[in-house]
Amino acid sequence: MDLYNPKDIGGKPERYEDEQKFANISRIVSAKEALRLAGAKPIELGPKEGLGLINGTAASASVASLALYETHMLAVFSQILTAMAVEALLGNAESFHPFLAEVRPNSGQIEVAYNIRSFLRGSKLAQGLKDDKNRMKSGLVQDRYAVRSASQWVGPQLEDLLLADRQITTELNSTTDNPVIDAGIGEVYSGANFQAACTTSAMEKARLSLQMLGKMLFGQYSELINPSHSNGLPANLAADDPSLSFTMKGVDVNLASYMSELAFLANPALDLRVMRLKYLEALQPMVQTITSTVFGQLLDKQELEKLQLDLWKHIPDAWSATTTLDAHKGFQMVVDTTIGVVTECIAQSKAGAERLTPSIALIKSWRSQMLSALNETYIAVRAEFFEHQSTAASLGHASHKLYTFVRNDLGVPVHRGLVEHPGPKDDQSVLVGGRDKKTIGSWISIIYESLRDGRLHEPIMMCLDFADKESTANGEAGGVAIGEENDVANGQGGSSVQA
Repeated sequence: MDLYNPKDIGGKPERYEDEQKFANISRIVSAKEALRLAGAKPIELGPKEGLGLINGTAASASVASLALYETHMLAVFSQILTAMAVEALLGNAESFHPFLAEVRPNSGQIEVAYNIRSFLRGSKLAQGLKDDKNRMKSGLVQDRYAVRSASQWVGPQLEDLLLADRQITTELNSTTDNPVIDAGIGEVYSGANFQAACTTSAMEKARLSLQMLGKMLFGQYSELINPSHSNGLPANLAADDPSLSFTMKGVDVNLASYMSELAFLANPALDLRVMRLKYLEALQPMVQTITSTVFGQLLDKQELEKLQLDLWKHIPDAWSATTTLDAHKGFQMVVDTTIGVVTECIAQSKAGAERLTPSIALIKSWRSQMLSALNETYIAVRAEFFEHQSTAASLGHASHKLYTFVRNDLGVPVHRGLVEHPGPKDDQSVLVGGRDKKTIGSWISIIYESLRDGRLHEPIMMCLDFADKESTANGEAGGVAIGEENDVANGQGGSSVQA
C-alpha cells in the first residue's frame, strides 16, 4: 500500500491524463485540469525523484495523522460528554477533585480530572462543585464507575495518544526513502527506513484508546436510559409514556455493537432532567395551596408547616420512583404513597387519632385535587418546555456549548416521544411542532456529519480552550499547565493535528 498510493499521487505533478484524477468539493477533474485551475505548471521529475515520491511511509503516515487528529478530538469529546453525563445524572463533581489526582499523579488523570471539573463550571445540576458536601443525603454516596472513574479511565488513553503523536510527528518529518543519499558527503546508504512499524504502533495506540473511550461512554449511556440507575430519569429517556415510546432503546441496541459517542450526544437526557426539575418547581406551590386550603381548618399553623415540609421531602423521591410508569399511573402512585404522610401528620397533631375519622373526607378531597394538579401541571410544563427549552441555563460551560450547538446550529430538537415517528408523506402527521418528523437515527446522522466535516470540532476545542485559559489565569494544575505535550493529546498541537 505504501508503494501503490504514493505512485497514484506522484503522477499528478507530471499531468498524467489517463486514470490520474483530482477531487475537490464539487467535482472530479483530471490532473491536467487541476493544475490549470490551481495556476500551477507541470514538472518533470529528475533522477531518484520519482522513487522518492512513491517509496517510504508517506501514505500510511499521512492517513495516520488524519486518524490521530480525529482521535484527539474524540478524546476531548469524551471528556465533555462525561461532564454532560454528570449533569444529566445529577452526579457528583467530587470524583474529579484535584486532591484525588494529586495523590495519584499520573499526568493523564490530572489532565482529565481538571478538564471535566472545568467543563462543569457554572452547572446548576452537578453536585459538589463548591465542596459543599452533604453527608446526610439519601441515595448513592458516590456515582457509579462509568462516571466516577472517568479520569482514571481516560487519563491513560491521553498518555498513549501523546506517544502516538510523537511517533507520527517524527514520521512526518523524517526521510523514509530507500536508499538514502547524504548529499553532504555524496554517499548512498541502503536500509529500511520505509518500514512502517512505527506508524502501525501509533495506530494501535489510537485504536485501543478509541475502544476504551467507547466502552466508557457505553457504560454512561446505559445508566442514562436505565430508570434504576438514572436518578429519576424516565425509562429509555421517553418524553411521553414509557408504555408507548421506547425512544432511545433502539439507540442503546446499536451502542452495544458500535459504542458510538454520537448517539450519546443526541439523547434528550439533559432536557428531560431539566424538564422534570421544572415540573417539581411548578408543582410545589400547587401542593402548598391545596394542602393549606384542605387542611387549614384542621391543623394549626405549626402543624400545617410541618406537613408541608414532610410532603415536599416525600414527593420528589416518590416522583423519581415512577420513571417506568405512564404519567397518569405515576401521579396516582405519588399521591397514594403521600397519603401516609398526611395521615401520620394528622395522627401526631394535638387532637391526635380522634381527628382521623372526620378527616377522611378531607383526605379524599385532597387526593382528588392533588391528582388534578399533578396532571395539569405536568401537561402545561411539558407543552411549554417542548416549545421553549430552558435547559441551557442550567448547564455547565462545556455542556452549554455543545447543547446549544446541537439544538441551535444543527437544528436537532428535543425528542418528544412516539409522536416523533414519521408518518406517510402525504399525511399531515409528518409534522410536529411545525417541523418535519425524523427518526432518531436521522437526527444522530446530522450530528455525525458535523463531526465528520469538522463543524463539531470548533465547539469542542472552544470548551478545552476555556479550561486552559482558566487554568493559566488561576495558576492551577491542569490544561496546558501540565506541559506542552498535553496540548497535543487534546488536539491542539503537533504536526499530526495540523496535517
